Amino acid sequence: MLKLGKRNILIAAIMLVVVAAAVYYAVKVNTPDAAQIPSNLVETNKEQQQLLDFNHQMVAGETAEIEAYVKEQPFAIVKSDNGFWYYIIDEGNGKSIKKGSRVCLDYSIEFLNGDLCYTSDDKGELCFTAGQRQVPKGLDESVTLLKDGAEAMILLPSHLAYGVSGDGDKVGPYTPLVYIIHVSSVE
Repeated sequence: MLKLGKRNILIAAIMLVVVAAAVYYAVKVNTPDAAQIPSNLVETNKEQQQLLDFNHQMVAGETAEIEAYVKEQPFAIVKSDNGFWYYIIDEGNGKSIKKGSRVCLDYSIEFLNGDLCYTSDDKGELCFTAGQRQVPKGLDESVTLLKDGAEAMILLPSHLAYGVSGDGDKVGPYTPLVYIIHVSSVE
């Protein structure tokens, strides 16, 4: 058995009191109670909570719209682990797309109501390097499922498309988009 002298026990007790005081100070003194929080920060926290609540409501409404759209389709649309939905119309038979591949797409972008937003007929072929975030995140991630020559329908929730700000032109905030794409080349 370990024998401790009175001196060692006294040192250990003092150290224990010092540690307990430090913990008390860290928790009690450094943790402000409501009376110590400046009123402008309390207001900011309320505003932040209101924004979070609004965002949750918008996401819930968007999710319901997307699920209704998916149910209306005559084909099985698959939801990815990343949150986008897709249906491969034609698998293609060319080179697979990987991060770093140079990809060119013919495309049309529609709103869930079927209204046309953009097309490659108007804007030209869309070319980008996969995995470099040169296009909306959901499109960037979804093309890696495809090969050269593939055709697919990609449904992007707004957080994987243009988010809370939209694109500054035709796509508004919190707007899910349907991409109909044809992979015209993969390098």
